[in-house]
Amino acid sequence: MVLRFHKKRIWICVLFVFFLVQNAILDYTSGVIERIVGYSDEIVECLLIMLIILRIATHKVKILKYEYFLIIFFAVFVAMGLISNFVQPLQSLFLSLSDMLVCCRFVVFYFAARLLLFDYCDNEQLLLDFNKIAHFFAVLCFVLTIHDLFFAPWFETGDFRYFAYSTKLFFSQPSFLAVACVICMIVNIASYDITDDKVIRRRNTISIFMLSFVMIMTFRSKAIAAVVCILFLYILLVRLNVQSKTVLFGGGTILALIIGWDQLSYYYATNSETVLRARLHIDAIQLAGENFPLGTGFATFGSSIAAENFSPLYTNLGYQDLHGGDSVGSNFLSDTFWPTVIAQTGFIGTIAFLAVIICFVYIAFTAKRKGSYMLWALLSLLVYEVISSTSEPAFFNPSVVSMFMVFGICINIVHNNEDEIAAYKIAERKRLCKNKEMSS
Repeated sequence: MVLRFHKKRIWICVLFVFFLVQNAILDYTSGVIERIVGYSDEIVECLLIMLIILRIATHKVKILKYEYFLIIFFAVFVAMGLISNFVQPLQSLFLSLSDMLVCCRFVVFYFAARLLLFDYCDNEQLLLDFNKIAHFFAVLCFVLTIHDLFFAPWFETGDFRYFAYSTKLFFSQPSFLAVACVICMIVNIASYDITDDKVIRRRNTISIFMLSFVMIMTFRSKAIAAVVCILFLYILLVRLNVQSKTVLFGGGTILALIIGWDQLSYYYATNSETVLRARLHIDAIQLAGENFPLGTGFATFGSSIAAENFSPLYTNLGYQDLHGGDSVGSNFLSDTFWPTVIAQTGFIGTIAFLAVIICFVYIAFTAKRKGSYMLWALLSLLVYEVISSTSEPAFFNPSVVSMFMVFGICINIVHNNEDEIAAYKIAERKRLCKNKEMSS
C-alpha cells in the first residue's frame, strides 16, 4: 500500500497520524523527548488559539447557529472553573491554566479545523487522505492482532478477560488502541459520502470490519458497546433512514445501558465505598453541593493534573487509604470524566457542558444534507465519547485532537458544498435574468 499526499495537505496528515498514535510514541520514548511528545498537544493548542484569534480578527468567518450556542455554553463551563480557582485557590495558577487547556482541547481543535482549514485546502481530498491512513492502520492492527492471538505475541498483552488476553499492541493500554480504531472507523464511514469509487468504498467496508474486530479484542466494555451502538446507528440511519433524534439517542442509551449494566452495577452499586472510580463520582457530587454555585476549580479533582500533583482534596477525602489512591499520578485517580466536570465546575458548569454536547449533536445533524454516512460517522463519534466518559477522561483525552479534527473537516465538507450550491443558484438566477433582458 503506497501512501501519497498533496504537499499542501501533508503536514495536516502528519499531525493527524502523530496524535492518532501519540500514546504509542510516549510508550517508546523517555526523558526530554517523552516530555516534548507528552506536551505537544498543549503546545499545538496554544498555537492554534492564537491562529484562531488572528483569523477572526483579519478575516470574515462563518459560524453556524449551533456553534454560537456551543461557544456560549463552553464559555460558561470554563468561567465556572476559573472563577472557582480564584475564589478558592487550591492549586497554583499555572496548574489551573494547564488543566483548563486540557479541558478546552476538543473544542479548540474542532474550531481550528472549522476556521483554519475551511478554505485552506480541499477538505474532501484531505478526508480521503485520512482515509488512506485509516486503511493502512486497519490492516496493520488487524494483522498484528491475529498474529498475537494465535502465535507468541510480538507486543505486551493486557489483562486476561473472557477467553484470551486483551489486545493493546503498541499502545500502553487497550483503551488507547480502541479509541484510535474508532477514529479511523469514523474516517472510513464519512468517506462513503464523498466518493463514488467502488474500490475505495469496498476497502472502507473491509477496514470497518477489521477495526471492529480489533476493538472487540481489546475486551473493554466501552469498546464492545461502541461497536454495537455504531452498528445500531448504521441500521437506523443508513438502512432504515430514521432521522428522529429521540429515537436515535433513546435507543442508543438503552442499548448502552443493557450492554454495560454489569460493569455499572459492579462499580456503583455493590462497591461504591471501596472502588475509587465510584467514590470519585459520589464525592464529586458532594463537592459540587458544598461549593455551590461554583466548583472546586481546574486541576483540583479527577483530572490527570490533579492526580500528578495530588490535589489537597484527595488528602481531605482520605483517598490515600483506598486502593489506587495512595500514590501521586495514579491512573485510578484520573480514569473518569464526569467527576472532573461536576466537582471542578459545579452543577452550573456541568449543565453547560451537557449543553455543549447537545450542540455538537445538532451540528452533527446538519451533516445529513451531505448524506446518511456522514451523519452516521459524526453521531458514532459522539456516541463513543459519551460511552467512554463512564470510565475514562473521554473529551479530555489527547485522542480528541485527531477525533475533533475529523469532526471539523466533515462539517467543512458539508457546508462548503452548501456554499457551492448557493453560488451556483445565484449564478443561474443572474443568467436567467440576463437572458430575459436580452429577449425583451
